Amino acid sequence: MRSFKKTDGLGYEKNGVKAYELAYTASVDRPAKGATEVTGTVTFVRTEHGWNAADVSGETDEQRQAAQQRERDIAERANVVRARQDIRVLESALALYKLDNFHHPSTEQGLAALVNPPDSEPKPVNYKSGGYIQDLPNDPWGNPYQYANPGTRSEFDLFSFGADGKPDGEGAAEDIGNWNLP
Repeated sequence: MRSFKKTDGLGYEKNGVKAYELAYTASVDRPAKGATEVTGTVTFVRTEHGWNAADVSGETDEQRQAAQQRERDIAERANVVRARQDIRVLESALALYKLDNFHHPSTEQGLAALVNPPDSEPKPVNYKSGGYIQDLPNDPWGNPYQYANPGTRSEFDLFSFGADGKPDGEGAAEDIGNWNLP
């Protein structure tokens, strides 16, 4: 070990046992990779024989970065799943709108026609009291869902631009639409 630095400490007593938790940062020489910084905690407990190390934990920057990347990946997958679910819900509301009114809202009327009856043509003939959804959701990235009727990829296109909020992205920024749902 090249260096060891105490970064924080906490003393406490639990069930009559005195303990001290020490947060640390250490620089460790590893033959294959050189020096690596490790952070963690060491917990000491007081016994009749003195202070004893009860628990030691630590992680390297690489492990921490890998864990953070896994968390970001999981969150991004969750956002994609939510966008797909929202699109399915909006598709169902559009299907009900069409059943009642014999057509989908126009591009100009947009998804707002699912919340309030549109004033422009083509006007709905049997608009459901209270609308077809209570509120229009934004996509998981905070952007409005896009709608076009007629669509270029299906009867109507209903989609999110994905994480980047721009058309034609890749990976997490890929457009998520009613034409590419699993």
